[in-house]
Amino acid sequence: MDKIINTIQEVDTTNYTFILPSVAVGNVGQLTIDLLITTYQFKKYATVWHPAILPSVGGDPFFNDPKEISTACELFIQEELQLIVMQLRSGIDTRMALPFFNKLKNNLQSFNFKQIVILTSAFAHELHNISSTHYRFISNNNDLVSKLDVLNILPMEA
Repeated sequence: MDKIINTIQEVDTTNYTFILPSVAVGNVGQLTIDLLITTYQFKKYATVWHPAILPSVGGDPFFNDPKEISTACELFIQEELQLIVMQLRSGIDTRMALPFFNKLKNNLQSFNFKQIVILTSAFAHELHNISSTHYRFISNNNDLVSKLDVLNILPMEA
């Protein structure tokens, strides 16, 4: 297996939740990841590199006086909350997208995550029932389903 995730520190991530954004309407997934990182003081955990990720580099966006660089795809960790998030700051070359996602999936399996959450968004006019909540989910985790039901978050409609 080709390693595309290069961790900065070793952490037993068994039972952690992994959250990653899906590039979608308004970049809601990426913005949510930024909000989580800044609100809960996540620390950089790893860099992700693959030729499909369009390269970009800049100052660390989470500090006014950056001492480190930021790359196109990084993982951040919050150990108390047992969360790892992925921030993807650039596009994916569509010609290499499938090999990238397959390698990412293979690399993530070694982390033994308890669950994986994918954040995405859609236009409001695409909802089947516009009078209900705008939040939806798809899950095969019954514990998560019951928690989201309490919050009045509906399952995704077919």
